[in-house]
Amino acid sequence: MRTIYLLTFFLLFSHGNKLFCQGAHYFSTPTYLDYQDKMRYYINADPDSVTIHCANMRKTGVAEYIVYGDAAEAYFHALSGNTDLEKKRLALAYKNLGAISNTVRRIELEATVLNFEGSIYKHYKNYKAAARKYIHGQRLARLLGDKTLEIRFIHNLADIKATLGELPEAIRETKMGLSLLESNRSALTEENYRTYKVNTFISLGKFYNDRYEQSNWNSWLDSAQNYYQSAFRLCAQNSYNYALVQLNMGGISMTKKDYKKSIRLFEEGLSFFSANGLVVEQEKAVYNLAVAHYELKAYPKALNYFKHFDAFYRADSADLPNYANSNYFQSKIYRKMGQRELAYKHSDIYLASYEKLLLEQSDTKIDVNDQITHQHFQQEMEIIQNSYNTSKSVNFWISILSLVTGSVLALIIFKLRRDKRKIQQKTLVLSETEPTEFKVKIRQKGTTSLKIDVETEQEILLKLKKLELEHFYLRADFTLQSVARKIKTNTSYLSHVVNSNFHQTFSEYSNDLKIRYVINKMESDPKYREFSTQAVAESVGYKNAISFTKSFSKKTGLTPYQFSLKFKVGETFPNPFI
Repeated sequence: MRTIYLLTFFLLFSHGNKLFCQGAHYFSTPTYLDYQDKMRYYINADPDSVTIHCANMRKTGVAEYIVYGDAAEAYFHALSGNTDLEKKRLALAYKNLGAISNTVRRIELEATVLNFEGSIYKHYKNYKAAARKYIHGQRLARLLGDKTLEIRFIHNLADIKATLGELPEAIRETKMGLSLLESNRSALTEENYRTYKVNTFISLGKFYNDRYEQSNWNSWLDSAQNYYQSAFRLCAQNSYNYALVQLNMGGISMTKKDYKKSIRLFEEGLSFFSANGLVVEQEKAVYNLAVAHYELKAYPKALNYFKHFDAFYRADSADLPNYANSNYFQSKIYRKMGQRELAYKHSDIYLASYEKLLLEQSDTKIDVNDQITHQHFQQEMEIIQNSYNTSKSVNFWISILSLVTGSVLALIIFKLRRDKRKIQQKTLVLSETEPTEFKVKIRQKGTTSLKIDVETEQEILLKLKKLELEHFYLRADFTLQSVARKIKTNTSYLSHVVNSNFHQTFSEYSNDLKIRYVINKMESDPKYREFSTQAVAESVGYKNAISFTKSFSKKTGLTPYQFSLKFKVGETFPNPFI
């Protein structure tokens, strides 16, 4: 929903020119719309200027300006992760509403503050609370008869529905907002009307494109393209919306496999975003350029763009899904280029990123198509890792075989010479050694280690790693037998692999996974430290606290309760798994 997220800035800063052009105090800018445009740019490119602008609003001493400035700054602090300042500014915005004597203005500003507060909740993915604020604000807009204000809330509510996958409803409500816009055109300036319409078309284009991704019906893709083209015709050249539409139209062209056209559109959009310091949009354009060049098999260019995208991610860690995908594509490129170690490295980054992505999305709705896509990607990455590990093992064994072959030849020659000397004693030697040979065979039968080919062992290890990533070991039935059934092998093979790779029995391996999880959880989650020992034990699959405490104490030297106390008082201690 990247495009819709960008449109939030328009929906937040698109109302108020009527309000702020009245009274004795004015901004130095010709219209309040100029301020709104600056806010949108500053939030992305120059965050320090946002607080300066809001501070200037408060310095005017006009209650309406103070309320708006506080609400806008609260939203900015939410995006920046400063929840203390966000709550402080939002509380001040509501407090200062009481200083506005004009009832109409007070209700109008209250609706505006509700719009900001709803968007703060939406940023935190608390969609239920966000919708509640938007619906309240929409009621106030209807009470005032302010259609432009009502349209804002219609758009924001539609955005939430689209985020939750309710695309037909989102499209219906956005079209209702468009109809409302057309019927109230006379109440808007030409500039406001055009801006509202452009952003409505962009929203509809994004919603229809998402519908296409769900169903692959070409009619949805055509509708998306039509709405983007309609927006494109209304945009002023070399404007933010113009470049944004180029980015989206490039995405449509890429879906239709017109990669050369998509590259041209992405490059033009990237040029504008770079010139204006819009980092989020640059990141999106660079990623799309990387994928388009990959599809054209222009691998060196694709690699350069993917590395450029990874640099963006390392700077702000904002786009984990595409960071995972970037490493997926890089792994495949390096494999095609025969650089196995780099292919393995990026496949490993992909698997780790996808694990993190699953944890982040565990409390939100995960798109089914995304799950299927990443499942396919994960299988490919595991194949690359398996291939790399197998090739390393093969090369190792080839080297060992060369050494052994020379040694065996020397032994054979030595044996032939020795046998020749002892040929006359053959009968005596046989009679004396036969019982001994029989005993040796019996002894070897009881102690010979299990033989598993390298590929089978690597396959079992990969499946075990996957179960670890999925936290399968937290289940009470994480036993040798159940895991063997899960990964479709036998208990002897599984036991051998665990013993030879981790130098532990399966039971020890299982206990270590559970205890490591508890330690990491206590370190990262203060609430987890408050759990009773029984609750902690059950969270990792133990049926009772006594056996868990015994295992935990054996590993750490402390009981779970004593361990949690050390975190509470800020003591440090050696991690037994490091």
